[in-house]
Amino acid sequence: MKKVICSLIVTMLTICAYSQEIKIKNDEVKLDEKIVAYITGKKPSLQILSLDKQYTVNAELKFLESTGKRWMVLKSLKTEKTNEADYKKFNPLNQQKSVIEAFIDKGFLSADGLNTEAIESFINGAYSGISDNIKAEANAAADKKNKIASYKISIDDAGAVFSGQNKIGTVKIARTNSSGIQSYEVLDLDGFVIATWYNMSSMHPGYNKALYEELITFDGKVMKVKPDTFGTLQYKMSTDKTALNIVGELIGNDYVLQHQGAAAKDVAKQEKLKADQEIAAKEKEADNRIYEQKPFAMDEKKAIRIIEYMLEARFAGSSFSPEAQYIMENNKVVGKKYPSHGNSNYSYYEIRLNFENNLIKNASFVTRDSNKPILLEFQNNTITRVVYKDYNVDYKLQYEVNKVTLFGKEKEAERTFVLELDGDKTKSIVETVKLDKPFTKPYVSETSKFTFDADSYTRDNIIYKREKAAEDKNILQRSVDRYSKVSKNVYKTENLENGMKMDKSRGLVKISTYDDLDRISKEEGASNYGKFVRTYFYSDNKTYDYVKDILVSENEKGIKETSISIVKDMPKVNDTVKDYEWRHGYYTLDANNDLISENRDGKHRTKVNGVWSDWKYNEM
Repeated sequence: MKKVICSLIVTMLTICAYSQEIKIKNDEVKLDEKIVAYITGKKPSLQILSLDKQYTVNAELKFLESTGKRWMVLKSLKTEKTNEADYKKFNPLNQQKSVIEAFIDKGFLSADGLNTEAIESFINGAYSGISDNIKAEANAAADKKNKIASYKISIDDAGAVFSGQNKIGTVKIARTNSSGIQSYEVLDLDGFVIATWYNMSSMHPGYNKALYEELITFDGKVMKVKPDTFGTLQYKMSTDKTALNIVGELIGNDYVLQHQGAAAKDVAKQEKLKADQEIAAKEKEADNRIYEQKPFAMDEKKAIRIIEYMLEARFAGSSFSPEAQYIMENNKVVGKKYPSHGNSNYSYYEIRLNFENNLIKNASFVTRDSNKPILLEFQNNTITRVVYKDYNVDYKLQYEVNKVTLFGKEKEAERTFVLELDGDKTKSIVETVKLDKPFTKPYVSETSKFTFDADSYTRDNIIYKREKAAEDKNILQRSVDRYSKVSKNVYKTENLENGMKMDKSRGLVKISTYDDLDRISKEEGASNYGKFVRTYFYSDNKTYDYVKDILVSENEKGIKETSISIVKDMPKVNDTVKDYEWRHGYYTLDANNDLISENRDGKHRTKVNGVWSDWKYNEM
């Protein structure tokens, strides 16, 4: 409350300072009828004196004839030095008052009289350069005016823009309403939009402020152009003064149309190429550093946990599993094994640390059929960078209490992942994106929150609309899933909520059964299309790739259908066994378990009303 009162007092004092009544009579300067100084002399040379008349400062009034812009030169009688000051506002009919208003505005004069210290400090301080700026502006305006005139711009009734006899572009009306023309577009000879002008307050794509009587160029520059409809009785583009002024303003600012869009693209391309080369050089330097990383000493479990941060950020999932086990060799942690069952986010099998002279060198991402390197950079006694090129991941890490932040840069965006931690678990992940294009701000792209129980955990995942605030109205998709253990090797996935309008998966449940080799053997539940049971068969107890997949599904109308996929020929038990029980191919059975379609040996056929069609070869 005190802050509010103080703010109000300051505001009121400020208003009062500028609402003081200024009177100048018989050389006396009065503020609210109180004499505070004296002013003498004749234009253009004035003297302002203190109340005791012991201090005098000279003010010589100056102006530039070509533009009428004004300033004054203050001179100290103590040091004989000068400096230039501008006016708060200038009234040619009362120039003495204009000087006094400027003094009050700059803190040189108040109800207490002249502030001689402030005046001397200003005069003897850095040169203000006001006259230089005024003259430079005048010269630039004259050059701009001459440049526009030299182009001899005209516009015909079709909107073609000419410089003398040569066409250099086109101007067209982009939007109108009952109040008149609201927007123009100016195009070069290749049809590239060089600029767009807006009359009323309007938003332009990629620009975060409203434009009013302004044009904006393709590279984001904004210029003021007031509409000019005076004397317009019957509209013709050739007499449209606003359109002519818009083109003139562009020409005066070096937007000369012709083939400027293509040229700008070439320049942008070269600039991007140069920037990409600089980035590539930095990345190469960073890559060299990480490839040449010397082995380092670190707690192995902590190193594995840091690698998990990278995987969690990349897949918006949790790496926590009560059944994950550290891999031990010679009483030393060398990795961690993660059961793949029960969690669709688990797309990895093991993290393996690689050692050199008993120190950590890097790591590996191991699945049943691949072994990919994970590169680590060690600085300040911890891992500060993780690179996993197979998933296009290169993250730098920053640590805080119960939080870790990962930074990644891609071709078109920068991504930041903030992981909130609770011991060995990750409570939440927030992904923020900054697109690599002008006028864009970082926005929250995706969030995941995790709730853990003894044998289950729940993930609440939200994806937001691109470049929108992280609010409920901007949610693009929300899914809440629970992963739980039912019994040994049996796991359940439940879709508790799905925010996609066309997705019917909310409330669906899938039960997955795995064998002792962590291979999927059976899935049953319900999909968007009905109930299903899927059974997998393997050729032996060593391979991980199934050879036979049987899907029994029931659509919303309760009609049963069986789909059989056989990846490769299986042993034929006897001559009576049917093709769809052993031969490589794809088969469909109806509700009576009668074969109604088959696709094998590069050809397919179907049965309708008990009659088989001819074999047709599959199109390549």
